[in-house]
Amino acid sequence: MKRVFVKDGKVKQLTKRHFKSLQARNTSRVVKDMTPEEIESYNKERHERFIVPLMESNRKSMKKNVYR
Repeated sequence: MKRVFVKDGKVKQLTKRHFKSLQARNTSRVVKDMTPEEIESYNKERHERFIVPLMESNRKSMKKNVYR
């Protein structure tokens, strides 16, 4: 499994040591005390900031591997 980090819309691979040093929070704990409107906003922002760049990175990687 690749260890990746998304910052400013760019996907970067991390070393195992650096990945373990990140202070990440579990999504279920983050949304536990949110209202439905806050959860919807959080999910939209998360999608735009993290999911879309990861999908684009995977798409580029797949294209590169297919056209070798």
